Amino acid sequence: MVQYPHELSQANGENQYCDYSPISDFHPTPHHCAVLDILPIQKVYQPNEVITSSSRPFNKPNLWISQPTNFSYPEFIELNWSNQITPERIDIYFDPCFGYHTPPHPKPINCGPANSLIKDYNIYITGPNGKSDCLIEIRNNQNSYRSHSCEDRHVTSLELEILSTHGLDRAQVFQIALY
Repeated sequence: MVQYPHELSQANGENQYCDYSPISDFHPTPHHCAVLDILPIQKVYQPNEVITSSSRPFNKPNLWISQPTNFSYPEFIELNWSNQITPERIDIYFDPCFGYHTPPHPKPINCGPANSLIKDYNIYITGPNGKSDCLIEIRNNQNSYRSHSCEDRHVTSLELEILSTHGLDRAQVFQIALY
């Protein structure tokens, strides 16, 4: 969170122990923030950035970002396994626009879901016979976390096909987890 001197932020509820306060943004849209260098350098366009053998955070953020696009062609992440697996569940974590703060008092927000949120997507799986099947089709997604059942399916590859966002010109996915 970026902190500004009190005289610049004009924030309510100032902290008496600190001379700095955040400027809160109460709209679920990408916000202005500090530019950070993350080391080691992250290869954000590679699908392996959304997978890890650990379910706990480690030295890099899990994030895959597509190239800028108008979504005339879908963006996709394809994951392959050398041996077939039998997952029971597929969890997907999309970008929920973490700069969004809940207003201190309930009030309607007129701007809809975060424009970085994936709106329309499909999940395809490939079985041991090499045949690809559409497992799920989601339209008008409003959630940053989605869980899909995949019981009794033998899988050698999975493809997340992203058809659109709620307005952002690129797709952003934090993590794909299979259990």
